[in-house]
Amino acid sequence: MWHDEPKAREAFRQGAIKAFESCVVHMDARQKQAIAQWLADLEVWNEGEPPAAPVDW
Repeated sequence: MWHDEPKAREAFRQGAIKAFESCVVHMDARQKQAIAQWLADLEVWNEGEPPAAPVDW
């Protein structure tokens, strides 16, 4: 799977961070908090499927 490669996981993380940074000004506090938690989960993710995104919670 694509997420078995460390470089792919890092690219996924960086894409998520950049997407968050590009739209954070349009989010309410609950959305910001949920995505910040997900980004924290992504930072420690190093095997298996990526953590579920807030939209899937």
